[in-house]
Amino acid sequence: MEDIILALEEGVVEVKIRNRVNPVYFTCNQLIKAAAILHLMAPHVEENTAS
Repeated sequence: MEDIILALEEGVVEVKIRNRVNPVYFTCNQLIKAAAILHLMAPHVEENTAS
């Protein structure tokens, strides 16, 4: 993951992923909590996908 952006006014969490043209967008009732969880998971995702 390159970046995680919490956009409260749009109601989404935007995740920019390396080697991907378009970001992934998440919507849910608890955006702040979802963004925090993604932020905590990001280093582990990078570890497991590195080649």
